Amino acid sequence: KTFVQMRMLNTSKGPAVYSLRAQADRKKYQMEMKHTLERQPNLYLKQAEIVDIGVENNKITSIETNVGAVYKVKE
Repeated sequence: KTFVQMRMLNTSKGPAVYSLRAQADRKKYQMEMKHTLERQPNLYLKQAEIVDIGVENNKITSIETNVGAVYKVKE
């Protein structure tokens, strides 16, 4: 959907070394991926600035946003 150009590389060297190169429109790709993620069931997206990361025993336990929301990690 967002490809500008697709090309198979190394076609003269045999199928073992074929390589596909795709060039995508950056803005269209970003929008397409955003819409794809937003349509996923049971996936809830949040956008915020993270101001603190809670760590205990060298493991991340929570994050805090700039508006004071705290999200704890499921164990």
